[in-house]
Amino acid sequence: MYSLSSPSAAFLFFVTLPVGWMMTLYLQRALPLGALAIALPATALAEKIPVDGAGDLPHHRYRIEAKAVEVLNDDELLGKLAAELRADLLSNLEKYEVRDKTTLQEYYGVLGAIAMLEGRPDDFRRYRNIQAELEKREGYALTMGLFILSYLDAVESEAPDLEAAIAAELRERTYALPYDVVKEAIREKKGRAEAFSRSMMENGIATKLQPSLDRTKGKLSQGQAQLLVATGFSFRFFVPYRPLIAEVYGEYLSAHEARAAETAAE
Repeated sequence: MYSLSSPSAAFLFFVTLPVGWMMTLYLQRALPLGALAIALPATALAEKIPVDGAGDLPHHRYRIEAKAVEVLNDDELLGKLAAELRADLLSNLEKYEVRDKTTLQEYYGVLGAIAMLEGRPDDFRRYRNIQAELEKREGYALTMGLFILSYLDAVESEAPDLEAAIAAELRERTYALPYDVVKEAIREKKGRAEAFSRSMMENGIATKLQPSLDRTKGKLSQGQAQLLVATGFSFRFFVPYRPLIAEVYGEYLSAHEARAAETAAE
């Protein structure tokens, strides 16, 4: 059972980030999520300052004039925060070479979320591919960004029924995956699609993050800014399709479980 008080990946399912991230941790403690890394030529990397992980990178602060939930639901306010965050993080990463792969995965996940919010699907695909290359677990690498890739293909097909096209694309991509390799990752994605609603996430932001912002008069840490941007992304690109996601993944799991049962009975 997933909940905002558990060490589950919570909303991070919706931004295609690694499973190890925890919503409650960032809401309650406002730890920085790290900075974003970008792919640069080897010559540029050679000039960077090597660091081990997110804790070694500079972090920025931001200010919002509205309540956190209002920012989540306002395209202009969220876009402004996302643009500021992107500029600062990319500026940081022009100076540093991050060695930790998990940190890099986290960076690229947030970069991908911002790319989608800013209407840059090709950049999302590029960041997703880098994330997948960094992922040690094959099943999680193969399913990285699975829904958003399906969503983008459906949108670009200009099909008259977008939701049906998304479902078809997601089925095609999912059923092409090796069950024994991806089953655990698919189960997690299905469970989160079923568990995390918009109201649940808004309540988490309002009750856990907003009191901190009230105390700081709207000042956000870099980690809090990344949290808001990632959650705003999920509201726009995942939450509306939660039933569809759960249905397709459920069908996939059920079909393979039934096949396994038939084989065992023979």
